[in-house]
Amino acid sequence: MADMNNIKKYKCLNCTAPIEFSAKTGKLKCDFCGSSFELSDYAGNIEKEAAGDAKSAFEAQKDWATDENMQVFKCPSCAAVIMCDTQTAATTCPYCDNPLVAEKKFSGALKPEYIIPFRVQKKALPSTLSNFYDGRPLLPDLFTDKNHIEETKGVYVPFYFFDGTAKGTAIFNAQTSSTKRSGNTETTTTKYYECIRSGSVNFSKVPVDASVQMDDAMMDSIEPFHFNELKDFSTGYLPGYFADVCDVSVDECKERANTRCTATFADTMRASVTGFSCVTKKSINSKVTYDKIHYGLLPVYILNTKFKDKNFQFAINGQTGKIVGELPIDKGKSRKHFIFDLVRYFVLGIILAYSLMMATEWNGIISLAVLFSIIFSLIHRRIEHSQMKTVAMAGSASHYATNTVFSNKEDKYLRSSTSTRTISTSSGSGSGSSYRGRSSGGGGRSSGGGAGGRW
Repeated sequence: MADMNNIKKYKCLNCTAPIEFSAKTGKLKCDFCGSSFELSDYAGNIEKEAAGDAKSAFEAQKDWATDENMQVFKCPSCAAVIMCDTQTAATTCPYCDNPLVAEKKFSGALKPEYIIPFRVQKKALPSTLSNFYDGRPLLPDLFTDKNHIEETKGVYVPFYFFDGTAKGTAIFNAQTSSTKRSGNTETTTTKYYECIRSGSVNFSKVPVDASVQMDDAMMDSIEPFHFNELKDFSTGYLPGYFADVCDVSVDECKERANTRCTATFADTMRASVTGFSCVTKKSINSKVTYDKIHYGLLPVYILNTKFKDKNFQFAINGQTGKIVGELPIDKGKSRKHFIFDLVRYFVLGIILAYSLMMATEWNGIISLAVLFSIIFSLIHRRIEHSQMKTVAMAGSASHYATNTVFSNKEDKYLRSSTSTRTISTSSGSGSGSSYRGRSSGGGGRSSGGGAGGRW
């Protein structure tokens, strides 16, 4: 760390008081005299790094931990390494709320290439949390009283952004069915196809967080970020906020990006297979290659709170205001809701069973109502419980897909089969039937260069 006596501080150009970055105006603001300044007024602190190829884009960037405007802290509890400007009071870890320890020397921090500044103001967080709590009937009444909004910390979380292309071939089994009736004979014809799709899907800036301390599923869940607001990195955006240090290798992050991109490739190929009554996957082979890998910081508010000796963490997208996290469940409310559901679905089951003549005796009606009540009460209970957890790993990168090109679309006709059924029309005897079947093979039809086949 630089000598504290020689540290260059962010000061107001008018009154020399400390200034901070304002999420509302996107400028540096002085709370003492009310002046505000563009980041260009501090051009000496703004450094631009040109994007290179997949290896040199981030490897060529210099260590920024020795920047004279930065101070470094380490959490002895969760091992997080946090950086912030010298004007930001860093006392507790934004991840676990334990006291931070100042590091005397630190090096090896990768300097970011880009940054998305905070847009959501901290004073808007109470209403954001209130809206998040609405519509969740199992939330304990006392939980909101235990939230300390003033302890919410703004953290710039390190991310890798992957630009690349997924290429490959997907093969699907598909079929169509048609039924005709003549007199009391019903004939069903089923045609079978093999659908081949080859092509590529381009992706731009698929984000993967590069912080060990930050929960991956939580970061996936607060997406999307709008990268049209991406800025060249400047320490001028940091006053008043923390900046986490990248501590996950690009290779580890690449595996997560691969998973998302290959899933999106498969979904895109499948979506192009239309006009069939049934489609199943046969095989998908794809490979993802990356043209560029960028490194930057994205804005996230973190709130840690404790309820009944259990820690709960929430993350808020500092650009869009989207909030995610796991909420506690009031077991008493859950039991009451389940009992209430049993009663109302039982009554509804009796009404349906009686009106639809699903049973003619009361024993049968009650049995059906009990079964109906249990099934739908369990379904509703599962829905209510799922509302209390809004965190999940992302399984797709569709939001970051920019272009799709098909090199081959082929729907190959394989064979057909025909079955006949004789329907009895005698009164009161029900529907009796007899079956006969045959099958035949055939050729195929295809189209290439991005044109879809006809079915």
